[in-house]
Amino acid sequence: PIRFVDYCVGKFEMLPSRSSVKKAIKKGVLKLNKDVCEYGRYLKLGDEIQFVEIEGEIAKEFKLKLEVVFEDDYLAVIHKPAGYVVSGNKFQTITNALNFNLQDSTQTDAIKPKPIHRLDGPTSGLLIIAKTAAVIKEMGQMLQRKEIQKTYHAVVIGVLEGSGKIDTPIDTQESLTKYHSLNVLPSLRNESTTLVKLHPKTGRTHQLRRHLSSI
Repeated sequence: PIRFVDYCVGKFEMLPSRSSVKKAIKKGVLKLNKDVCEYGRYLKLGDEIQFVEIEGEIAKEFKLKLEVVFEDDYLAVIHKPAGYVVSGNKFQTITNALNFNLQDSTQTDAIKPKPIHRLDGPTSGLLIIAKTAAVIKEMGQMLQRKEIQKTYHAVVIGVLEGSGKIDTPIDTQESLTKYHSLNVLPSLRNESTTLVKLHPKTGRTHQLRRHLSSI
């Protein structure tokens, strides 16, 4: 026995992770027996699963110049500036700027460039972009296996010294952030601020902000 959401992970090239499958079910583009159903339904012999990706009729191109750190025929790494969301219903997104900055892939499974992970709007940093369907699937699985590690730098209000970990559950889910203090500086407004290096070992919603505010 296996649940609908678990069975579909990796079965479609555009749905490499459990979270991407859940989003597709929620949007109504991933259906069971031509109907929208709940994530946890158990599959039975003869069930039919259908996935239809909805694409806009006209490709949007946001002419924002991005720093391309690496690019080949399969993937790219760009530096996302602060102030822009990665994707969403807005026109001014990083995803809509990718065609303006990247070369088309010549591979047979070439796709419109897609980020394989996200950074919040106020956050700047490196973003990995897939240019083929195979890369989306493989890197999605690498993220799930935690083979791709993320490091963040943040400025926080207050004094935080040394190294440690925060493992307070978030929304009842196990969560872990490791931190290392880099520098404590005086602040006219807040007395002190700290530059800290962060290593999230889980990926909960707003994990770094919520963990740091908890201490």
